Amino acid sequence: MMKVMSKLVIIYLIFILTSCSAPQSEVDHPPEVHKEVIENIPEEKIISFEQKLDDYMDNLNFSGSILLVKNNKVKIAKGYKMANSEEKKINGPDTVFQIGSLTKAFTATAIMQLQEAGKLHIDDPVKKYVKDYPYEKVTLYELLTHTSGIPNFTYFPDYISNMHIQVSVSENIDKFKDKPLEFEPASQFNYSNSGYILLGAVIENVSGESYSQYIEEHIISPLGMERSGYLNVERMTNDVAIGYMEPVNIIPMRVMKYELSRERLEIGVVFSF
Repeated sequence: MMKVMSKLVIIYLIFILTSCSAPQSEVDHPPEVHKEVIENIPEEKIISFEQKLDDYMDNLNFSGSILLVKNNKVKIAKGYKMANSEEKKINGPDTVFQIGSLTKAFTATAIMQLQEAGKLHIDDPVKKYVKDYPYEKVTLYELLTHTSGIPNFTYFPDYISNMHIQVSVSENIDKFKDKPLEFEPASQFNYSNSGYILLGAVIENVSGESYSQYIEEHIISPLGMERSGYLNVERMTNDVAIGYMEPVNIIPMRVMKYELSRERLEIGVVFSF
């Protein structure tokens, strides 16, 4: 019986050693998955990334242009839907867009630059730089942070019907300067385009330059922003997209009218493409 058991142990050990001595190549390189599984997928079912992107943008009802860059190389540059619905012009990779209220970031940057230059301080009252402004408590900081209480003139009932009328900066300020404040300055937040109209006037009065000159010379040019700028009449080309808004999307928000009226200089006429 002992001899039988010994033989079984020896056979078992030989089996284990044989199993452990498999070629190293088989251990390091497991069998590959048969490529036929992928190769046999119908071509129409292999959806490209660009097609997925197109489907996604279509679901968003997106209108505009996109730029996808990887490792400093342009992978996708294309447009979606109309740049000008009336003239049936489609958005493309070089369509020029108005960046709207992102212009406020340029306005705020200009104010901070002027503070660094010692020409103003954000805690100063607006009245110090806009002489006929009646409220002494409202500061530049409160204009910057939408906490001034000044009514937003773009919410006035007659704004849409009158926004094409040419006005000066002071005439634009006259629309809201004598209106009662909606709350005590610094006590609440309420988004107000009126505050940035005032900031634009401050920039012009303190710097001695027009708003457009200041933005171009002190922000855009030094940063090498070659595909951005201040959109004026001379820069109006067929590549400029026309903006639309709801609920009156039948009325085009043409930047050229804003430039002529100087109504939106501080709140929305920087462009990019």
